Amino acid sequence: MNLNLSFRPLFMTVAACALLACNDDSNDPSGAISIGVDPAVVTIAQGGSGTVTVTLSRTPGFSNPVTLSMANLPTGVTATFTPQVLEGLVASSAVDLDVGATTALGNHILVINATADGGSTTLTFTLTVVAAGLR
Repeated sequence: MNLNLSFRPLFMTVAACALLACNDDSNDPSGAISIGVDPAVVTIAQGGSGTVTVTLSRTPGFSNPVTLSMANLPTGVTATFTPQVLEGLVASSAVDLDVGATTALGNHILVINATADGGSTTLTFTLTVVAAGLR
């Protein structure tokens, strides 16, 4: 009986540490979230607009809100996320891209950033800008 009493505090300490590690999202930020985009190449005429969909996946136990943003936008292009903050196990956001009438023609590599406490990731996709009236 005394033998069992001497192990009880050790067992409780190990169990408490295991529980804390499972609930702490910041312990393993790599791979905690991932994103995809559809389509991977979008063609929009100068002065026009288009939409891509960003899909977020999380590893089990990662529940922090994820904020989306866009980088590397060419001059004259704006991106609007609806919604910009994603919550839940799997979520998606519509990204409206508005291309200005004088935006440079050609392929532009855009970067989507997904950021949360405990993890972040990026993804690139291609915006092809064509002359007005060609699409």
